[in-house]
Amino acid sequence: MTCVIVGGFAFPAPAGAFDRNGFELHVARTESLNDLHFSWRVRPPFNYDAFNVRVRISDGRENQVERPGRIQGMWLERNAEAGLTYTFMVQGCDKGTFGSKCTPWSQIQFRNIRGNDAVDVGSPSLGQGPTAPPAPAAGRGRAIHELRLERTGWAQASLSAIVTNNAPAFPGITGSPLFAVVTRDGIPRIFYVGEDKHIHELRLEQTGWAQADLSAIVTNNAPAFPVATRSPLFAVVTRDGIPRIFYVGEDKHIRELRLEQTGWAQADLSAIVTNNAPAFPVATGGSPLFAVVTRDGIPRIFYVGQDKHIRELRLEQTGWAQADLSAIVTNNAPAFPVATGSSLFAVVTRDGIPRIFYVGEDKHIHELRLEQTGWAQADLSAIVTNNAPAFPAASSPLFAVVTPDGIPRIFYTGWERP
Repeated sequence: MTCVIVGGFAFPAPAGAFDRNGFELHVARTESLNDLHFSWRVRPPFNYDAFNVRVRISDGRENQVERPGRIQGMWLERNAEAGLTYTFMVQGCDKGTFGSKCTPWSQIQFRNIRGNDAVDVGSPSLGQGPTAPPAPAAGRGRAIHELRLERTGWAQASLSAIVTNNAPAFPGITGSPLFAVVTRDGIPRIFYVGEDKHIHELRLEQTGWAQADLSAIVTNNAPAFPVATRSPLFAVVTRDGIPRIFYVGEDKHIRELRLEQTGWAQADLSAIVTNNAPAFPVATGGSPLFAVVTRDGIPRIFYVGQDKHIRELRLEQTGWAQADLSAIVTNNAPAFPVATGSSLFAVVTRDGIPRIFYVGEDKHIHELRLEQTGWAQADLSAIVTNNAPAFPAASSPLFAVVTPDGIPRIFYTGWERP
């Protein structure tokens, strides 16, 4: 089969013809050559549960994604490079209990240059192709991917590619943080920072994954204040069922997006604290963020200030309030200073006590915990009962869990002794 390009569109000749697999294929490009739109439809009355789409580029790169099924579909190849030839392939699949049954691959080629150059394509591939998708080329795109554990084992999906509204999802900025929560309605929601410095969401609805630009749709003074470069993201679902996303704005303020009954709303938490506003600025060069909801239902946000102190914003009945936790510890204040670049992690243990862990300037793991008499500090590395002190922490992330036996456990990467 030969495909020709006319007026920027490539299609099998004759126009409108279905190939031997029952597919009609089209490719269109933008005037700038930036994006290629690959679309297809199947010959009635056929329809499929899903489509596999493969993109093969003449420089050797290759990628494969799954798209929603039915009778037609579309794939947008962003940032297509001028002068290269793109081969688009699609197959329809019906999913069953014991696996999928797929059509042979149909394909069309497109040479991404200005002008109406013809590109010769041989007959569609009659093979089924590999059973597993090829690994995406390094650095291609910034899509959100998922690994999920099904009854038959772990499965993968490119969530950005399969959103049901205007796929693919808006690309994430290089180095974007990720955070996810499950809201009271059972919907998993993924948050990330887009190339436009907006907070974006992917959420799993009954009809599939959907995307939203949360910054653009806030109900008060849209768009939401832009995200600072390298800002972390953190989110919690508070006792009232409201998901709340926290981030650092370009003004170094702690900011919030929250989902109210009327829609997403933004707030500058640093500006509205009820005691000595604005809240103390975040550390120069950026700060980690961590948040918990304590047993009393209060959301608490922890961050590192410019003075290397651990600081808190908490939502009381009268509004958000700030506190310098390092300064108010009841034992030998101030608390030991935080190492530059240290992570923060917090848990609420079975006794209802919130505990914050960080790496100190001495490379020890330190703790701030809220007791009945107030916040207290401890050098955990120094007080381990076996071969103290504990191995010093490298430039390490921190993670902590509370296991079913009520034991908090902290994990980190240590500098090994020679």
